[in-house]
Amino acid sequence: MAVSLLAETRAILNRYGFRPKKKLGQNFLVDRDLLERIIEAAELGPQETVIEIGPGLGILTRALCQVAGLVLAIEFDTTLFGILQKELAGFPNLSLVQADVLTFDFGAWARERGVERGAKVVANLPYYISTPSLFHLLRSKYLFSLLVLMVQKEVAERILAHPGSKQYGSLSISSNFMGNRRYGPVPPGRPSIQALRWILWS
Repeated sequence: MAVSLLAETRAILNRYGFRPKKKLGQNFLVDRDLLERIIEAAELGPQETVIEIGPGLGILTRALCQVAGLVLAIEFDTTLFGILQKELAGFPNLSLVQADVLTFDFGAWARERGVERGAKVVANLPYYISTPSLFHLLRSKYLFSLLVLMVQKEVAERILAHPGSKQYGSLSISSNFMGNRRYGPVPPGRPSIQALRWILWS
């Protein structure tokens, strides 16, 4: 019988004595169905590059490494970074970086790795950095072919808002300029994640 993601997450947390930091909006993926839907939405192949923002405990990172050619995982928390180094040591196609995504130079990293364009982004964004993260990604949009993002419902509504609506603003305008957006709700009935949605650009 396969171990549930919730049990796996708890095991890792207990192994390192780590507790999520509320001030950083840390939340971890504990639903296998959602994990599979994210991987499917990203449409990854063995020759592709994927960038994960906020890998957390590495549950999604591990799955990405199994299907993509190169995975860049950017983690801000220094304690989680140390955990990830140990938990994901067996993946030679993983580039693990401890950095603030809001100041990370995607262009410089891409040039260093020989990635010209077509990279895909996967992220479970904390609410407090959702908007600045999106604007930062927009500034490097030439590098990306697809973004698969989990954000809170109200952020998704702002991204998808139409002119004249209450939610319409600079984020709506900028994201519409970037490309096509699709909205896929997380399966209901799972309190830990029901406020999250994913947004796709292509």
